[in-house]
Amino acid sequence: MRLKKEQFQQGSFYHFYNHSAKGQILFPDESDYEYCIQLINKYLPSEYFMLGAYCLMPNHYHFLIQQLSCENPSMMFYKIWNHYSRYYNKKYQGFGSIFCGKLQHVYVSNEKYLIRLVCYIHLNPVSTGLIQNINDWKWSDYLDWIDKRRLENFDSRLRDMITTPGNYKEILSEMALVKQEGRLIIDDKY
Repeated sequence: MRLKKEQFQQGSFYHFYNHSAKGQILFPDESDYEYCIQLINKYLPSEYFMLGAYCLMPNHYHFLIQQLSCENPSMMFYKIWNHYSRYYNKKYQGFGSIFCGKLQHVYVSNEKYLIRLVCYIHLNPVSTGLIQNINDWKWSDYLDWIDKRRLENFDSRLRDMITTPGNYKEILSEMALVKQEGRLIIDDKY
């Protein structure tokens, strides 16, 4: 459920996501993903926000953010996606919104949900059938979580609070099995 502006609180975690309009591809080529990552680095400065986990998918995205200051993270996402939309429309001769609706944001209420959400975000490319091996998707921070890569925007604080790189692989494998069984990995009944 979308939050009101005054509901954002310093120190809290939030899940941000949205889907493309009409099922269009948001990132038709690698340079589009790269430009989006540049915008993320620019508009989510580490002194104001901790980027806990993210995944850019061809037609949608997921971000897990911790708000470290009184700066509202939804405003920063507005800037990111406003710039990206203008870039996209200019590059691909489009117009109007490239998203099917407003930015979605959900408060992450507890650590159990937080851990499952990180797994859900990282498993997205596998669970949607884009790839078979999670190591093959470079448009998320999964490889950073397991110490196979170190991107500029990776912040290991969340990972280090809840697990280690080796242990995270085990947690993710367990969550992948739960998902294969048809249970929601972010459901408290697990």
